[in-house]
Amino acid sequence: MNKTELSRKCPNITVVKKGECIEKPIWGSTCFISIHGIVSETVNTQWIRRTTEASEYLQKDCIQLVIGNGDTSIDRQIEEGLTRMWVGEKARLDLTLSPGELKYVLRSSKNDDLLELSIELTLEKIDSCEPLWRWNKDKLIGSAIVSKLRGNELFSAKRYVDVFFRYSIAAKYLTMVDPLSTDNDDVKIQLAAIRNNIAFVQHLYKNFEEVIFISSLVVDDYRDNIKARLRRAAAYIELQDYERAAKDLEVVFKVEKNNRDALRLAKDLSKRQKEFDLTMADKMKKLFS
Repeated sequence: MNKTELSRKCPNITVVKKGECIEKPIWGSTCFISIHGIVSETVNTQWIRRTTEASEYLQKDCIQLVIGNGDTSIDRQIEEGLTRMWVGEKARLDLTLSPGELKYVLRSSKNDDLLELSIELTLEKIDSCEPLWRWNKDKLIGSAIVSKLRGNELFSAKRYVDVFFRYSIAAKYLTMVDPLSTDNDDVKIQLAAIRNNIAFVQHLYKNFEEVIFISSLVVDDYRDNIKARLRRAAAYIELQDYERAAKDLEVVFKVEKNNRDALRLAKDLSKRQKEFDLTMADKMKKLFS
């Protein structure tokens, strides 16, 4: 896989009919919407409307959804669009999928062009909710657990982009828990596990700097966390930072001297280090010859 930026995208919005400038959806809001039409020149819209891996929200003409629950790129973009709409507003959302997402959704597609999709919908009603910053610890922790379990299901289905977003949401909830209001060690343990999973996905998409950043957060709390050390060592190797990779592997071997993943990485590190040294030696020889 090529390096891929994993971030929520907002669709272009064209207002067809103005709504009541009273309320817009926020994270956690329940929205009631009507789908009036779906248009695309790059993909069969009927296929999208019957394929839940492409979109769960477009299966019916009248749907109820909760902002933050979308598990596909299309559904996340619909949510982002809704948070910019007023109640009663009718609008056209112009969505896009990158070539990587397009191949993921269509599976067998060899098309490298962007998938463009226009959806016309009306935000009929909103059930209001408290803003995220007012959620209590039980709601935050409970929501994090639900999000993590959903992430596990998506992981089993190898929907790694969707896994990333679902685990990221779980991590967001846990980082918002007041450390004085609960058993902070339990929250930290759950957060470390989720962050390790996020680092795994980031590595799949060759976002090695992100792997290092996320794994370092885990190591800061748990110095001997094996998964975090291995994830970070693998990322350091890819970035040719062999000294830091060796230090992480050294910590792993102190805890588990026969760890298979560490042994494999150590072998790869040794091979790459030798190749790097030979390349540098050859360049220096040519430089001064």
